[in-house]
Amino acid sequence: MDHGIRLVGVDYLSVAPYEATTETHVILLQAGIIPLEGLNLRGISPGEYQFICLPLLLPGCDGAPCRAVLLEIGD
Repeated sequence: MDHGIRLVGVDYLSVAPYEATTETHVILLQAGIIPLEGLNLRGISPGEYQFICLPLLLPGCDGAPCRAVLLEIGD
């Protein structure tokens, strides 16, 4: 967990298996890593991108929906 990773994004419902407890989320959050789940990565080709995540501010909540934007970095 000491590689400078700040965010883990997956194109699935969760970073953890369905039957799992919240252990995966706790490990990531304690390491300062944000889990971003439910991304639509269909049609994304390998390459270099800038990722922008714009979450809704929901006071008192520990998660929120967001708008995820991927900008291709040109040569």
